[in-house]
Amino acid sequence: MTSSAAKRGLTADGLIAKANAEQLAGVIADKLRDRCKSMGLQPWRQWVSAELAKMSPLLRSMVRAALAAKARGSR
Repeated sequence: MTSSAAKRGLTADGLIAKANAEQLAGVIADKLRDRCKSMGLQPWRQWVSAELAKMSPLLRSMVRAALAAKARGSR
């Protein structure tokens, strides 16, 4: 039986890299959320937008997904 990762051609190194990238995105999202405590919502959104604009498109999408997941989990 072949795993879905193997079917997609992901190697063990690829899976580790993906997990590391997701972990990094989670850490970044946590740091962005921590800044929220000292800012109002609108300044925080502007600041997060500016920070996300500095990131690569892939990292930006991963951080956005982590922020959304954390927002859903905190409700």
